[in-house]
Amino acid sequence: MIDYFSLYKTCLQVISEKKPKQLFDFVDYMSDEKVVTDALASGTNQELLMQDTLEVVRNLVDDGLVRATPLRTKDGEDYFFDGLTTSGHSYLEALKSPDFVARAKTFLKEEGIPLTPQAVTKALANLFL
Repeated sequence: MIDYFSLYKTCLQVISEKKPKQLFDFVDYMSDEKVVTDALASGTNQELLMQDTLEVVRNLVDDGLVRATPLRTKDGEDYFFDGLTTSGHSYLEALKSPDFVARAKTFLKEEGIPLTPQAVTKALANLFL
């Protein structure tokens, strides 16, 4: 099972540091990241991992943490990235704190919410805002 907090943090870091221009570049950069290589090495299905990563990207854009323009194509969806928002930078800094992540996981556990991309978004918003 993938650690969604690590996936969120890594997605934000990749967008902030490597500055992908579109989804293809982002996916290429993500393929070398520890959270992805560890998940694949532990037997996580590659297609499921891709779906989860794309869901995290959607959440980051929808929540105003990443500036990106979504585009529907005949092959699916694409995004053209323009970096993190101020809130995105703040979230990334918060996710670097083990204490913050522990509080978010405690919130989810106390609420009886499973660790999913949607739940992580809810926990982060609850603790951050």
